[in-house]
Amino acid sequence: MSNRARWAAFGSRAAGAWENRRRRLRGAIYRWTRVETAGPGLHLGRGVSIVGGEHIKLGGHVSLGPLVGLNSERRGDGQQGKIVIGDRVGIGGGSVLSAAERVEIEDDVVISLRVLIADHQHAFSDSDVPIALQGIDRIAPVRICRGAWIGVGATILQGVTIGENAVVGANAVVTRSVPPGAVAVGIPARIDR
Repeated sequence: MSNRARWAAFGSRAAGAWENRRRRLRGAIYRWTRVETAGPGLHLGRGVSIVGGEHIKLGGHVSLGPLVGLNSERRGDGQQGKIVIGDRVGIGGGSVLSAAERVEIEDDVVISLRVLIADHQHAFSDSDVPIALQGIDRIAPVRICRGAWIGVGATILQGVTIGENAVVGANAVVTRSVPPGAVAVGIPARIDR
């Protein structure tokens, strides 16, 4: 076989390998936009969805599990929410972070599977208008401080601050701030210790 034939065969194998990789990646990221900043060591699971990425900052060594959603919502006044995630943060599969103002996750936070963190809720004051068409209201920033741990299925609602090294138990619905080092459990969440 001549050199030319070897290079042609190599080229077609390389192109085939690249095509296979592209096919695998196509399913890995369902919806992706550029983010404002992303640190080194970013890990994205399959099906990650990032909407409004130009208003999302990701720190170094952040891990987003499969089917995680990061949504920067546009408010009625034209402003857009901001999501800021610090260094060494892990967010488990199926979790959603949604910001109309600001959701901030500080360094070394662990967020388990299927967690919802939202700084707003849908308006529902007019019973004659479908809720989906009423927009959002009750907007207040959410902050999860350094070293906190959020358990499986927890919901963190608008205006809440989770203190440093605090724990939110599985399936808790947090409607009020949690002090540093505390454990919050239940629906609605109460301080257990």
